[in-house]
Amino acid sequence: MRRRKLEKTPPEPGCTSGKACSIKSKESWDSLPHVESRYSDTGEGVQYTPSGSRNLLRIARFSLLNCAAPSTHNHQDGIPILLAKQRPHIVTDTDRIRIPLCYNRSDIPRYRGVYADVWKGEYQGCSVAAKVLKLYSTSDFDKITRRLCKEAMAWKTLSHPNVLPLLGVTIDNNQFVMVSEWMANGNINEFIKARNDVNRFELLKDVARGLKYMHDQAMVHGDLKGANILIDPNGNARLADFGLLTIISDPTSPTASSSFAIGGTTRWMSPELLYPDLSGLKVARPTKQSDCYALGMVIYEVLSGQAPFTPFHHDVVMRKVIEGERPGRPDGPGGAWFTDDLWQTLNQCWVVQPKCRPSIGAVLECLERVSRGHPLSR
Repeated sequence: MRRRKLEKTPPEPGCTSGKACSIKSKESWDSLPHVESRYSDTGEGVQYTPSGSRNLLRIARFSLLNCAAPSTHNHQDGIPILLAKQRPHIVTDTDRIRIPLCYNRSDIPRYRGVYADVWKGEYQGCSVAAKVLKLYSTSDFDKITRRLCKEAMAWKTLSHPNVLPLLGVTIDNNQFVMVSEWMANGNINEFIKARNDVNRFELLKDVARGLKYMHDQAMVHGDLKGANILIDPNGNARLADFGLLTIISDPTSPTASSSFAIGGTTRWMSPELLYPDLSGLKVARPTKQSDCYALGMVIYEVLSGQAPFTPFHHDVVMRKVIEGERPGRPDGPGGAWFTDDLWQTLNQCWVVQPKCRPSIGAVLECLERVSRGHPLSR
């Protein structure tokens, strides 16, 4: 297959940016071969690869970002012109995992949240959860969508009994939708309330196994809490929604901490995420160590039956965390779950210095050790 050369052409009338490009070919646009794209975060360019060929055609990055579709009204010598603000139809990373719309927006959402609403739908004969992310008008939709696609592609590659599979994504009315299996048992907190006899240690070991697997794949969760741990039909805990809040709230923004707080995640957040500048960091970025901190809070949440720092408002929680306060050891029946060994491990998860926190594997070993001899784990 011969390489088709892309050349710049003079600006067309009505083109305010003064940028335009033309495909110098006798074939029509529709007859061009299927192409795939690769985005460059460095801004060096974009590669187009015709199907079945190793030929690469590089064009300037603005050609992709400033173009929307081939013009059917502007031609030069019978050749279609791509004007500024027009974009060719190319196969992006979204197309690789895109699935058809599988829910009805006129239905009432099953769950509502600050950053997303969840609808119940159907895909290939199975019930699914369609999580519609709320990208507000101030958001950079293209930038966030590319980051979400990258996160979704990584999620799609994961395969573990304690990680919720991603079925695909779709774009509905400029809203990014992530589709996964419907978990009728709800999240881990709802499941425990509905079934008092459930073995909480087994569920927590599921959580630790799923998180350890993610860390082994060089991934972090970034938003670990009870609401993001779902229970499958077999009673196994599965991690969900990793990385999403980090992207939507934009950790590079000066207001990243407040964005997290609004989402109700403050109670599970480590000090370096709440106040990165006090930890010598420029931005708040989730790490394996911040996941460890959150896992300690999840263990507290599941065993005590209440969210960390209940009933304080998130503003008060942020102040308490930065001042070094942590949840106290529960008294009464709820405290029976917390052995000295376990409580010591939780306090290690909550230390201020991230590098001093244990690995997820060490926390899992503690849970296995405690559960073997604990009367409530039978």
